[in-house]
Amino acid sequence: MMACAGGIVSPFITDLVSAVYPWAPFVVFGVGASLAGVGTQLLPETQGQTLPDTVQELEERSRKRREGGGVAAAVTTLPQGLHSHHSSSLSLVV
Repeated sequence: MMACAGGIVSPFITDLVSAVYPWAPFVVFGVGASLAGVGTQLLPETQGQTLPDTVQELEERSRKRREGGGVAAAVTTLPQGLHSHHSSSLSLVV
């Protein structure tokens, strides 16, 4: 969604703003990239954690968090047969 908005707005920034201030497009796009980098630092660290492979695992994990188990309880150990990675069963979860 934001990529579409950026694609629509960026020609106006480069054409209209650069006519008045030639340095302004560099500042606008540089600030946007910097804000994206800072925003990335606010995301939770997932290194060393077991991530859900299916929607069912994600729902179980969020249910355990709501019950007060916290992050440590939300990391579940899968049975032996479920360690394969089936990306076809995982859909976009927002």
